[in-house]
Amino acid sequence: MHTDPHTHDRPCKRLWIPLQDYEPGHVFIYKCKMVSDYNAYDVYEYDHSQDSHGAANIGHTPRVILQVTVYET
Repeated sequence: MHTDPHTHDRPCKRLWIPLQDYEPGHVFIYKCKMVSDYNAYDVYEYDHSQDSHGAANIGHTPRVILQVTVYET
């Protein structure tokens, strides 16, 4: 579990978007809860840009996601 250092310096919005449906072994943990049973292109917005999260792939297929950080001006 970690936070991303680049989100500590200035306000931003964080989005996590899977580019494929959930498959066993594809791990995304957000605020100590595993996110599963998601569909491709679902959009998950972090409650706070510095929320702890972690990811892994212990499955048999590639895990492809899009992580977006939008900096506020």
